[in-house]
Order: sequence, then structure tokens, then C-alpha cells
Amino acid sequence: MEFNMSRNEANPFKVQIFSPVASQRITLVPKTETYDVVFDSDGAGEKRLELSVTERTASPKAVGGSVLQAREDRRKKVANETQDYIEDHQLVPFIQNIMQSVLAEKPADPYAYIEANLRAARGASRGPPPALLSPTSRSAALEGRTPKPKSGPKALFVPTPGKTFAGAAHVVLDPQGAVVSHEPLAVDHVMPPQSEVRRLRVAHLRDKYEAKEMETPLKQVTASLIAKNSWTLQSLTKSSGKVFFQTLTAGPRRMLHFDPKETAAAIVTCGGLCPGLNSVIREIVMMLHMYGVNRIFGIKGGYKGVMSPENWLDLTPHLVQDIHSQGGTILVSDRGNPPHSEMAKVLRDQNVRQYFVIGGDGTLKGAGQTYDAMCDIGWECAVVGVPKTIDNDIAVIDTTFGFDTACTEAKKAIDSAYVEAQCNANCIGLVKLMGRHAGFITMHASLASRNVDICLIPEMDISLDKVLEHTLHLMQTKGHAVIVVAEGCGDTMIMSSGETDAGGNKLLADVGPWLKDKIAAKFKEVKLPLTIKYIDPTYMIRAVPPNSYDRVYCSVLAQNSVHAAMAGYTGVTAGRIEQRYVFLPIEALVKSKSKRVDVRGRWFQ
Repeated sequence: MEFNMSRNEANPFKVQIFSPVASQRITLVPKTETYDVVFDSDGAGEKRLELSVTERTASPKAVGGSVLQAREDRRKKVANETQDYIEDHQLVPFIQNIMQSVLAEKPADPYAYIEANLRAARGASRGPPPALLSPTSRSAALEGRTPKPKSGPKALFVPTPGKTFAGAAHVVLDPQGAVVSHEPLAVDHVMPPQSEVRRLRVAHLRDKYEAKEMETPLKQVTASLIAKNSWTLQSLTKSSGKVFFQTLTAGPRRMLHFDPKETAAAIVTCGGLCPGLNSVIREIVMMLHMYGVNRIFGIKGGYKGVMSPENWLDLTPHLVQDIHSQGGTILVSDRGNPPHSEMAKVLRDQNVRQYFVIGGDGTLKGAGQTYDAMCDIGWECAVVGVPKTIDNDIAVIDTTFGFDTACTEAKKAIDSAYVEAQCNANCIGLVKLMGRHAGFITMHASLASRNVDICLIPEMDISLDKVLEHTLHLMQTKGHAVIVVAEGCGDTMIMSSGETDAGGNKLLADVGPWLKDKIAAKFKEVKLPLTIKYIDPTYMIRAVPPNSYDRVYCSVLAQNSVHAAMAGYTGVTAGRIEQRYVFLPIEALVKSKSKRVDVRGRWFQ
């Protein structure tokens, strides 16, 4: 007898007999070891031979442990390569499109119909799976003519491959879905002159260290694994001279760079408080635990706390279970930082392989410097930043977490000022809100309130005389007014001292009481009665727990940060651009000019 392959490689099992006396096939059944096999001589029912076959699993000694492992590694490699190939060419959606179209159209010759669609899609390279037209529209597109609209079922409202250049087509459809024009896609169809697409490459640990790959344990709980070369492009518009970013799609990868069981992680929060800090901490811990990471440190006291590992917390799912319902951070934030070379050595001594930094642009810049210091000492560690600022002024990304909550709380203060102004004679409600250099909170909260008469933000060129004159006009015509001013006006309407805090931020003059005094003096000058109700909710709007929107947003950012670290990306941050979650190099954020309110834009006007 000859056994051509092992039990793992074939089912049913085939037994070959060199002298062809008779043949039989058996099917292996789980938990069954012995099988009785009867060979007939001529098919007439006469028994020629009876055998009792016992199945036994080959031991590593018999087969060779290295042989079995090599077979398993080869099987995994082929499976992964096959999966990548299917995803890269999007074969499954394409085949599904074909079958759906066949069932919808019911052509007389389905094979010819499929062949025609395959020919039409032949020129298409990578990208979305080619969609399908009806036979009439497809033939017209292939022949370069415009089909006439027909009654009955509408054509599919999808671009369709045809005779295109480099596999891309520009297809125009009429309101009924019929093809009006079909031509090779040109740049000027989707982008204006002088624009450009910039691919933001993210550093990977394999660029400097040994490449490692192991399957993710998340494959048991999710089918949404992202291909390693999945890129996301900003929505193309015809805006003049715009730069469009192409970034890595965020999400869990099929292959990991780190073995979760051998990985230790650390989390640090720096800078001022912000709604959602505890939510981010919680979700980082929970996702690391889901991967199988059991050593997770919480660094207390910001960057300064890195130098005191004896004060670090051991973060567990049980410890962080309910912290998302609390404001602030359980890790005690702080400003300022020791030398990054010293911090890198401490992280190395504590065997930290994944370092999560939650903070603003200054904090993220420090994270990049710490990563450089790690490279200098040869310590392989993924450094991942989570952008944080209540002012929402970090460049490139849509918004920062906590901003929505801050606007919600700020609106409550404005609503209170409006009630005071309306219910007291000759009353002005004056509110000062956060926003050092950007007036996003002040602008959005004012828009949400719908009751603000004067909104002052740092981006404006403000004339105090005009503000006072308009305030007089409001009181003489309405009898009340609501004025909202951003704290950053303390550096534009007033000359600040120039001093800085521990984090290097300029100390601003307190614009709220200053403006209150100026308004009161003006009304006293013209001898008009006035009451001012001054409200300063600065620390109230940043110390509260996140609202529902920010809780979800924090969760997604935190989980994607862990996915990035486990995959081996470093010097990276997770963010959202045009509602798409992506991985960005930290440098793309810290080297870009901070966002400011466009006082000539639609939102402000």
C-alpha cells in the first residue's frame, strides 16, 4: 500500500494498492478510530477481501516536529497570500456583482453574458470591483456610443468599466441611469490644476528592526481585518490648489509585529484636562487585554512621571471598568518634561514595548523625540499618540475628542447668561470661554445657542470702540444683550505679560473681567443704567465626563491606537479625516500649522 499524504492534507483518505485487485474508499469520521473495509471482486457482491483499518495520529517523533511545523507554517503562508491576493484584486465583490447581475438580467446565455462582463473589466486594475451594466448599456459603452433610454427596469447607477486608459473611466449617467458619456478618466475630471495628492507614509518597526509576523488573535472575534496596504484618499473636490492626503486605513491587521503575551505597554496623559481622557485610557486597556497583553502600566504625572516607575499603576480591565463615567484622568496629568533620552532609558528598563501618549501638539512632538531617543539606544518600541486638545486646533484631523462635550457645556453657560440678561432690567450676560489661539469652542457654542449678540474670538481683528458702540446700540434697542469672548482675546485685545507656564504656553491676560470693566465704564460715561452678569465656566467645560458622541469617538481612537501598535507602526497617531479613521505620522500633525477659525468662511459668517 502507498499513503500519498497525511490525514491533515486529504479527506477522504485514499489508499492505493499496487496490484489492482479491488478498490474502496473510506471517509474519516471524528472520534472514530477503526473502520471495516470490504473489497468486492467484480461488483456482483462476492466478498474478495476484508480489512480492518485503524486511524492513528502520527506523533511528532514519528513524523518529526520540525516537519509538522514546517507544513503548518507553509499552510498559513499560502492562506495569507491567498487572502491578500483576493482582497487586493477584490475578487469576491466582483464575482458577487456578476452573479447578482446574472440573476437580475436572466440572459439567455449566462456564460456569454459573464464572458462579456469579464472582457469589459479586463482593463481595470486595482480599485473598487468593476460593476455591471445591462447588456444594452454595456454593449454601447464598449462600442463607444450612447444608448437610448428605455422603459422598464432602470440601469444600475454605478460606473462601469469599458475602453479606459489605465483601467479608470469617467462615466456620465442621465437621471434614468443610462450612460451619456464614457471616456478615460483624466485628472481634471476630479482635481483642479496645481493640486496634489500626498501619501503620508507611517514608520514601521521593521524599517529599523527585525521583521516579525504572527496571526492576530482577533480573527476569532472579527472578520473586519484591514489589508496591510489599504490606503484612504481624501474626498476629491475642484477647490483651487488643494492638497489631498492619502493615508493608511485604520483598523486591526491580520498580522501582528508583537507577541501579546510577551508585550508590556504604558499609557501617559499630558497637558490640560479634557472630556474623554478616562474613556481613552479605558479603551486602550480593554483592547490591549483583548489582544492578550497582560502588563499595562499607567504613568502618573505626565512626562515627569515617566522617571518614577515606582509610582506607576498596574492597569487592569477591572480597575478601568467604570472610569469613562468620570471627568479628568486617573493618571494625573502634568506639564513639562525631563530629557527624552532619560525617559527612553526608563521605558527600556521597564521593558515597555508599546508607549501610548495622550496629549496636544507639544506632547506629540515630545513623543516623537522620545522615539528618536529609543532608536539611539536600540530599543524596539512602538510609540503611538492620541491627539488631545479641547481647543480643537490640531491640524489635518477633523476634530479632537472632548470638543463636542466642551461645546455642549459651553452652550449651557451661554443659555444661563441669556436667561439672566432677559430677566433682569438693563442687563448684559457676559461669558468667557476657553480657546487660547483658536475660537472654535466660542464659535460653535454661540451658533448652537442662537442667542448670542456679540462673539469675539482670537482670529478677529477687534476694535474695542466698535464693540462698545454696538453694545450701546443693542441695549438701547433690545434692552438686553449676550456677549461671548474667547480667552485668547486676552492676547489680542490686551497686551499680555509674555510669561509662560511649565508647558511653554504664554500666560494670557484675563480678558473677561477686563471687558466687563470697559463696558461698565462706557455706560457710566453716557449715564445709562447697566447690570452685567459675568459667567466664567472655563474649568467646568473641561472637567466633565464626555457625552455620548465623545465616548464613542474616544473608543474608536483608542482602539485604533492599539491596532497600530500591535501591527508594529510607530511614530504614529490615530485620527479621523473627513469621517474616515486613518493612521497618520505624528510629524504630519506637529509640523502643520495649527487650525484657526476662518473669519471669512461659512461657519463664522
